[in-house]
Amino acid sequence: SIGSGTDLIFHLFEKPDGPLLGCIGMHGARVLNPLGFEIGYWTRSSAQKRGLATLAAQCVVVTGFECFGAQRIQCAYNEANLGSRRVTEKVGFVPEGRLRNLDPQPTLQMREDGCEIVPFTIVAGLWPEQRDVLPWYQAVAAATHVLDRQGEQVWPPRS
Repeated sequence: SIGSGTDLIFHLFEKPDGPLLGCIGMHGARVLNPLGFEIGYWTRSSAQKRGLATLAAQCVVVTGFECFGAQRIQCAYNEANLGSRRVTEKVGFVPEGRLRNLDPQPTLQMREDGCEIVPFTIVAGLWPEQRDVLPWYQAVAAATHVLDRQGEQVWPPRS
């Protein structure tokens, strides 16, 4: 399991020698179920609106359910962040709550620099039983291969 306080971070590149386009992580700290985790991601401005965060989130969802036996995967985003909202909708996360001041609010300096954060965080979740109703799941699962640190394939299991 991911476990409380554990983070797994994946870096996103278009080509092995290309620039870093973003990151996505599996984070255990904000999920009460020890067999669950939260997805967090960002993409650089030049890589936005190309489906990169959506595909990365889909791959992490498959990895979470298939490799780690996750019972819950959640994604939380600031209500003002329409890009993150679109990603969660495309992946199929189910909105569960609108929480006030879950995350620290921006400082005056951050607001003056253009930070657009509102005091509301939307929390949405996915559960293993949803795999069969997510239209993208089977195709992404078939194309996903998970390797360990030594480069050995751990999922799907080799026959």
